Amino acid sequence: MRLRRAKPEFELEIPDGFPVYHDYDGYDLMIAVGAPAGDPAATVIGVTKGGPAASRDEYVARVRAGRSDTHLVDEGPVPLAGFESWWTVDVTDFRGVSLVCEQWMLVRDGVGWTATTEMPWTEVNRLRDGGIAIVSTLRFTA
Repeated sequence: MRLRRAKPEFELEIPDGFPVYHDYDGYDLMIAVGAPAGDPAATVIGVTKGGPAASRDEYVARVRAGRSDTHLVDEGPVPLAGFESWWTVDVTDFRGVSLVCEQWMLVRDGVGWTATTEMPWTEVNRLRDGGIAIVSTLRFTA
């Protein structure tokens, strides 16, 4: 299923059967897998429009400053949606559940964007490749 936002700025290809949320908890579009949205056991895949940004480095610094409760494991440049994004993988604890969060941050036409996958540590081996496959379908339409 190809899913477009009501304001068609981007689209994401999502396998049938996953619940999709619009404008939920800071995400423009979010998919929750395995548990309801907001449950720490859920695997979350989301896209967020992050506001004006002069450069990718400036946007990354702003996003990273907002994630002070995480521990950075790895990072580096990765292409996404035809742009050079900055990829990070972090670990954190949320309500007693260890979570792995991957983010791809990029700037398009002076606006920062973040694609995210977040999942319980116990599900990483089973779900990480599928989450990355969904994020890799991100395309800007406008």
